[in-house]
Amino acid sequence: MLNRSANTIISMLAILKANMTYMLIEKDLPSDRIQYMLTNAKSPLLLTSYDVNYIDFANTVYLDTLNWEELSSQEIPIQDKPTDSLSVVYTSGSTGLPKGVLIKRFSMINLVNGYKYSMHTDALSNFLSICSVAFDMFAAEVWIALLSGKKLILANEEQSKNPIPMSKLINKENCEFMLITSSKMDLLLANNTTSGCLKHLKAIQLGGEVLDPKFFDKVSQFTKAKIYNGYGPSETTSCC
Repeated sequence: MLNRSANTIISMLAILKANMTYMLIEKDLPSDRIQYMLTNAKSPLLLTSYDVNYIDFANTVYLDTLNWEELSSQEIPIQDKPTDSLSVVYTSGSTGLPKGVLIKRFSMINLVNGYKYSMHTDALSNFLSICSVAFDMFAAEVWIALLSGKKLILANEEQSKNPIPMSKLINKENCEFMLITSSKMDLLLANNTTSGCLKHLKAIQLGGEVLDPKFFDKVSQFTKAKIYNGYGPSETTSCC
C-alpha cells in the first residue's frame, strides 16, 4: 500500500523474486475495506510508508524507515515456476464484499503475448500507466511494458486523475500507448489544451466501461492511433 512511485514497481518485482504473491491496495480505500482484504487474503505482511493512511496491521514494514545498510545485498536465487501465483486482485463482489481473484504468472505472460499478437505492442517504445493500482488493468500496464523490455511511464497521483497534468505528461514523454476509460478520455477531449496530446499516441485501449460507437468516432477525430476496445473480468487476467 504505497503512493504511485518507483517503490510500487520495485516492491512488486521484489515480492515476485522472493517467490511470493503481491496484492496492490489503493491507499484511499476505507480502512475497514483494507482490513477485510488483508484478512481475507491471509496476507502475512503489509509493505507501506508513513505518508499513506495508517492501517492497524500486525506485520507492517514501513519502507521509509528501513535502514538499508543493515540489510543483506546477497543475490536471491529465483525459484519460481510459471504456475506460481502472481497477484491477488479484489473486485466488487455480488455479495457486497469484494472478491479476491488469484492470477497465475503464466496467465500474465499469456496476456502480454496476446497484446503482442493482437495489438502489436512490440512495435511501441513506451507505455503510460494511469490506472489505479487496485484496478486489474494496472498490472497489464506494468507487465506489458516490463516483460517486453520497454519504457514504463508511471504517472503520479495528480497526473493519473487530472486531464491537464496528464496531457502535459503525455506531451513531455511522447507516450505511444495508453489504457484509459471512456469517461477519462472524454475529459481529455474537453478542450484543445488537453486533446492535443493524443497526436503522440500510436495505440489506445478504451476499457472498463461500455464503448459507444459514437464515442469511438469522436476519439478518432483527435488521433491517428489504433483504438481498441478491451473489456473482461479479472478472472481473464485483466481483460479480453
